[in-house]
Amino acid sequence: MLFGILLIIGAAGALFLGITAFSGPSAGKAVKRRLELLKERHGEGGVLAASAQAQIRKLMAARQSRAEGIASTLIPSLPCFASGSSRPASRSALPNMA
Repeated sequence: MLFGILLIIGAAGALFLGITAFSGPSAGKAVKRRLELLKERHGEGGVLAASAQAQIRKLMAARQSRAEGIASTLIPSLPCFASGSSRPASRSALPNMA
């Protein structure tokens, strides 16, 4: 008796899950989402584009400074390259290999 009830509940649950899995997304929600995308794309374009560009600039600036911070911790600053040239400041700074 208990096995039959559990079997019926299990079959009903499997049927419910199968229907919800194969039903797909709601058509009403898809239409609403597409309409919102069209409004964003074509309405008040100047305001949205300017704010989007400002956000992108802010993110890129933060990203560059964060990358510079990481690079400065990993790559030590050498005194002989502080002037910006690729040559050492003097010959005396090099070890004697003779």
